Amino acid sequence: MDITPPAGFLAELGDIHDFIPGLLDCERKSGWHWPTFYLLYVKLDRVAMLLMQVGHLFGSPAPEPDGPFADDAAPDAPGLLGMIDTHQKTIVALVFQLYRNTRPSAAGQAIHDLAGAHVHPKSGWYQTLMAGPVSCDTGDGGRTFQRTALPAATGIRCERIDAVTAECMLRHQRFDTDSVTARQQLAEAAGAAGARLGAVQRTMSRYLLANCTMEDLLHPCSR
Repeated sequence: MDITPPAGFLAELGDIHDFIPGLLDCERKSGWHWPTFYLLYVKLDRVAMLLMQVGHLFGSPAPEPDGPFADDAAPDAPGLLGMIDTHQKTIVALVFQLYRNTRPSAAGQAIHDLAGAHVHPKSGWYQTLMAGPVSCDTGDGGRTFQRTALPAATGIRCERIDAVTAECMLRHQRFDTDSVTARQQLAEAAGAAGARLGAVQRTMSRYLLANCTMEDLLHPCSR
């Protein structure tokens, strides 16, 4: 397998996260549940922290005794990426709740439909993501690692992405970690994924502050 360009590392995360601002531009339905929305925010924040650790792992030649992760067990790429993949599955399920509890305007119909084509549980894309094992393995004596990513499709016009199409969308990636330059490029890619996620989080935080009260979060049947 050829080496994958570093820019492709973790880029698929933002494909789904970027649906969120468009869904927030839609009208909320009566089934809207603020605690679920806040849980999505928390899950995204957890992924943001893991992306920081991935960037630290690849960007630092050696652990720093006084660094931000000095008190943690030494992280490894498969372990961190496995946790990101697990959180991402939960995030996709929560984005579906946004999709099902929003009503698009004419201007927002396209992004709403595109989100639904991916995150609806009957979608082949959703089922492929959820059924797929967390995949990240080191190879070549630790000089490379491999993982499988499932990016989102753009420009499609269908109600659901079927399973055959979703399987064809899987990307089997192999990244070089054998040089300082290669590792630094992976750290930069993790930083770019984190910056992309941060923009979504800022949109969500503004939406929370403008529309949600503490009572909304605490009430078990919040709308």
